[in-house]
Amino acid sequence: MTPGVSFLALRSDGLDKYAQADGRFIGKPGTPTGITAEGPALKGATNIVIGAVDHREPAYHPRAFREIYKFIAGREPDRVAIVPEAEVTLGGLVTGTPGGVQTNRPVTGASVEIYRVSPDTGERIGGAIHTSQTGAVPADAGAGSVVLMSRPRGYFGLPRDVVLLDGKEPADVKPGVPTDSLTTLRLSAAEVGRPVVALFNQERIVARAWPASENRIAVAELTY
Repeated sequence: MTPGVSFLALRSDGLDKYAQADGRFIGKPGTPTGITAEGPALKGATNIVIGAVDHREPAYHPRAFREIYKFIAGREPDRVAIVPEAEVTLGGLVTGTPGGVQTNRPVTGASVEIYRVSPDTGERIGGAIHTSQTGAVPADAGAGSVVLMSRPRGYFGLPRDVVLLDGKEPADVKPGVPTDSLTTLRLSAAEVGRPVVALFNQERIVARAWPASENRIAVAELTY
């Protein structure tokens, strides 16, 4: 702690994958880490346990926002829900494409198109409302279509959460302590073009299965 400065520390009640007594979540099962769920607490800080949240959610969860706001402003926030913006600005990098090495390096030659879509079928409504290009994305080998469900603000936790992609619990989401924020569905060529429902608790997105042969993927990115 820095003298004269107030500090707030938020932590999970046992579901932070980096605050586990066993090293299996960092690739070393059976190795004691010397760290417990209390590890993220800071001596001299205001420490708050915000429940069964995962490693990311102490920064992004609505309750985390509430505690941070109260600590800084000294009062309850007017709201904790995300308010839609009148104008949306797209920026950033294209990274971490399926089938390749997961890094933060930008992908050159990838195309980005944004469409309004039906909330029920995932079908496009009208032409693209935004287009930009960095180049071609390699198709996922052997798949007719690739659909991703992504949760940037947290991880998928089974059985803590309801996680369904195309009506099934994803096989690549490990149960127990939440460690996965991305799940991938690969469909055959015969299934290209059909709608795929991504469901996370109370949030539902319908994506379309685009042809991987055209260097396309579909990403259902969740708000929470």
